[in-house]
Amino acid sequence: HRQRLFWNPFSTFDILSHADIKGTDLKLNADLSHWCVACERVFDPLTEPRDKWWPEYLALTARHIHYTHARVGFAQGPQVSDPTAPEFEKEVSTHITWWQEIWKSQQSRGLSECWVNPEFGPAPYLPTLPHTQEPVADLATVVESFKAR
Repeated sequence: HRQRLFWNPFSTFDILSHADIKGTDLKLNADLSHWCVACERVFDPLTEPRDKWWPEYLALTARHIHYTHARVGFAQGPQVSDPTAPEFEKEVSTHITWWQEIWKSQQSRGLSECWVNPEFGPAPYLPTLPHTQEPVADLATVVESFKAR
């Protein structure tokens, strides 16, 4: 999460690369959606040359991940309003690619279980309409539909 030691991919990479941490079994919870908002972009080295560093950073981080929050972030927020909306398809597919890399890493480490939470939260994570503060999507439907995906 933001405002923590592992709040962005750059500080996380530095910490995990440190001699005192390297080779340890430091266990991390991945909520990469926060990295999107902290860095104001969704990392995609296939379409964005400035993100060529991302695969190395994700691979190092993935070696420490034991639990994944499957929330989809975007450049301006930690959670899209509805991951089934076509305007968020790129963000959703990119996050799924990241999670697949995490799960491959877990499998290569011999982990027999994969812990994932389709964590889409209520307001203020779930955007609301101005004046009424009504959610723009039904949270239960969002979670169930994404869990089924």
